[in-house]
Amino acid sequence: VSAAPVAAQEEPATDGAMDMEGMTVAVGGVEYAFTGLPTSVPAGTTLTFTNDGAEIHEIVVNRLADGVTESFEELLALSESGVDLQAEGYIDTEFGDPMLLAVSGQTAEGGITLDQEGRYVALCFIPTGLDSAKLEELGVDLSTLGPDTDPSTLSPEVQAFLEEVMANPPHMAQGMIQEFVVTAEGTDV
Repeated sequence: VSAAPVAAQEEPATDGAMDMEGMTVAVGGVEYAFTGLPTSVPAGTTLTFTNDGAEIHEIVVNRLADGVTESFEELLALSESGVDLQAEGYIDTEFGDPMLLAVSGQTAEGGITLDQEGRYVALCFIPTGLDSAKLEELGVDLSTLGPDTDPSTLSPEVQAFLEEVMANPPHMAQGMIQEFVVTAEGTDV
């Protein structure tokens, strides 16, 4: 057993392919798309998330169950018709529902590590119009805002704004949705 750092033990790739195990991919969110998210990443990749837009954005990552052949658009149509995608086995419930949320100009804390090969989809469920500047104008401390924020602790003006915005379609309906594949460790992005 060597006490040398892992980086010192890695052999350079001889076929031009770079070992990407443990790499980090910086994903951005803008109105209404993800930026910097490749169509494939190797297992072991960690996604971070920075909001480069004016509205609040999130990245929610779901792994499609093995054997699912439908496109995510087809799965959305099934969902809209009342099919519970998790209960019916379309979404891998073992993977969970990892999510990173960031207000305008901020980077979310933490990351989402993708350890399993397979098909994935990144989505933003934030409703259109949830603007960071408007919340600041209403006196919300954006540094305390997160997925666990209890709306009842906010002022009546903020609650009214949120109720109005919640009637809007989510960013994913505006195009903030992207499928990608997690491939075997050591493969190219």
